[in-house]
Amino acid sequence: MLRAVHGNRAERLLAALADALPPADPFAPATIVVGSQLVARWLTRELAFLRGVAGGLALVTFDAFVAATWAGDAAGRAARLAGLDRPQLAAQLASALADRGLVDRLAPVAAYLAAAPGAGDRAGPRRVQLADHLAELAWAYALSRPDWMPAFAAGRVPDELAAEPSAQWQAQLLGAALARAGAVPTPMLPWARRRAGLPPPHHPPVAVFGMSFLARAQLEALTDLAQTTDVTVYALDPCEELWDDVAGRRAAERTDDPLPLVLWGRPVRDTLAALVERTGGDLEPRFEPAPAPAPEPDPDPDPDAAPGPAPAAADTARARLLADVQTRRSPAPVAAPPPAGVSVHACPSPRREVEVIAGLARRCLDADPALRAHELAVWIGGDAERYLALAPAAFEAVGVPCHLIDAPIDDRGRIGEAVLALLELPTSTMARRDLLRVLTHPAVLAGYPHVDADDWVRWTERLGIVHGADADAHVGTYLEAYPGLFHWDQGVRRLALGAFMVGERAGRGPARIASLEVAPEELRADDQASAATYALLVRSLCADAAWLAALEAPLTTWAEVLAGLVDTYLAAREPEATRDLERVRALLAGLAGLDRDGRAVGFREARAHAVRR
Repeated sequence: MLRAVHGNRAERLLAALADALPPADPFAPATIVVGSQLVARWLTRELAFLRGVAGGLALVTFDAFVAATWAGDAAGRAARLAGLDRPQLAAQLASALADRGLVDRLAPVAAYLAAAPGAGDRAGPRRVQLADHLAELAWAYALSRPDWMPAFAAGRVPDELAAEPSAQWQAQLLGAALARAGAVPTPMLPWARRRAGLPPPHHPPVAVFGMSFLARAQLEALTDLAQTTDVTVYALDPCEELWDDVAGRRAAERTDDPLPLVLWGRPVRDTLAALVERTGGDLEPRFEPAPAPAPEPDPDPDPDAAPGPAPAAADTARARLLADVQTRRSPAPVAAPPPAGVSVHACPSPRREVEVIAGLARRCLDADPALRAHELAVWIGGDAERYLALAPAAFEAVGVPCHLIDAPIDDRGRIGEAVLALLELPTSTMARRDLLRVLTHPAVLAGYPHVDADDWVRWTERLGIVHGADADAHVGTYLEAYPGLFHWDQGVRRLALGAFMVGERAGRGPARIASLEVAPEELRADDQASAATYALLVRSLCADAAWLAALEAPLTTWAEVLAGLVDTYLAAREPEATRDLERVRALLAGLAGLDRDGRAVGFREARAHAVRR
């Protein structure tokens, strides 16, 4: 049976969910399908407060639930049903793009990949970029147009897209990738199960919470499951009135509805319309009472009349707008404009924007002793990449702890920055700035408390290091005539000799070793430990970078290699850095989950997969 509960506040829906949950039983946990990991964390905390314990709950995302339910039972395993999540689909498409026999038949794709500069695995990043874009399209099709996906899975173009030239090569790539994997995108698993002639799966009662709206494939999956299972959807709905009927749609088209419903309400309206139809109208409302509208001004007031009690009305324009949306009414005229309820800050740069928000958060916490930092949220409405890297420093400056939700590897604070610097080395010229960016990074220095980064920078300059791991890096350039200068190898040799030989002050000139002349860089006794660490790190980084640049291996192997790279070179001084280190390591180790076919890939392609995680 499928039923729905809708309300305009997550707290109201939470109360309804808590009322419906069975007593906590760790041996039979209640399944709650959540919209994101953030919702899962919030829900776990709130249910722990309400029930006294957070046990007896199984909180899973929608895709993970579909994969486990439709393909994970005995019937699904016997039929060898398998689903691909979006990153796995992108990896399979990248494998299809590495098939020259397939790509050569697709002229636009072949031209795009051939435009990669140079030889070797330089087309790897382009493969990953194109595969990621196509996976995003296919995932959107699977969710919103599931009727197209059987044709795409077979390598054919849906009839509606027959006139689209790009659909031709997209269909062939998708068909080849799915055939190679022997699996389908996770949203297609209910279709794959029906095609195999299997009945809907059986499952204990299921609650769905924290989904902003339900796509067509998700609605079909829940309807399919409801044939054998009690399914309850807890839907956030800004409007208490059911506005999914024909009259409601016509009103929305005439823009008679409040503006937020007209501009952004369609996904919620369509979800509610589908739930009304599929539940037979079994919708339970859980709305907060709406504030009363502002009273109409009296055009001819009686000066002798005693004033009546003031109605409880929304006290800001924002609150009145939300009340109008909830009751689906047009704005009422008011005698004087109320306070806006929204503040707009004009800032000259993204950094200043983040600093202003951090300052506001600090003032909110100072003004209300009962308020906690985890009760404040900052939503980035635009390009997140411009702001996430700035957030930790801005909030740390005002003493407010912050946590980045669903941030990619390059936004994991200084740890993510260090990992990216490491991953740049194998394809760099090993210039002074490239290696010093790693050597002097706090996450690297944290493992060597006895060294001084300023010494390392000074030695690098005095040793005349410009670029190149060794003399071989200068072959074919004008520097080839100076084999004992400008590269890291000669610098390390000079530093090593300086530990037991005098340098310039002796006036003896450079020492001769075989055919090389090496001028020792004299060291004080108390600098020798730091110099030895510097030399070992330079040697190790140069050797590892060369090895990584030449390695071709399956993504499973790359997951171990890159996680080992983090373990070898990075350390943490603070608990927050330790958490970031573990998160980044887990992200890199997760590359193994993308490896479905064991195809060997080069470093550039492996790095592109890692950075996109």
